[in-house]
Amino acid sequence: MPNYLLALAISSAIVIHSRRKKSLSPDGAAGAFALGMATATSTYAYFTAILLAFFLSSSKLTKFKAQRKKQLESDYEHSSERTLIQVICNGLVGGVLVLLFQIYFESSSSACFDQDKTALVLLWAYMGHYACCAGDTV
Repeated sequence: MPNYLLALAISSAIVIHSRRKKSLSPDGAAGAFALGMATATSTYAYFTAILLAFFLSSSKLTKFKAQRKKQLESDYEHSSERTLIQVICNGLVGGVLVLLFQIYFESSSSACFDQDKTALVLLWAYMGHYACCAGDTV
């Protein structure tokens, strides 16, 4: 059974932290909250851990060498905050994959990755999606 309280706590903490650090715009924060809730309600922590690793590392990398980026990009301050469109572009596929996993595998007894190859494919597709998004950030 999904732990909605834990999902709410994780999603809220990430949104509050990212707004304080100016990593997300207000509409981007709303999108990230929805994505976080959809992901963190999974009973498998893999999905949440991957999302958190991607989000936290990409936020740090965006701020890395900020002074140099300000010299090269005239609108760096604005571009350093992720908008709703950017959250959708980076998170929609991952969100759909985790929701498919929840619908088809979490309610059944075949949710073990070694027993159902489709479940394993969804997990690898999820990891691959965020790996590609992280590669774009770097």
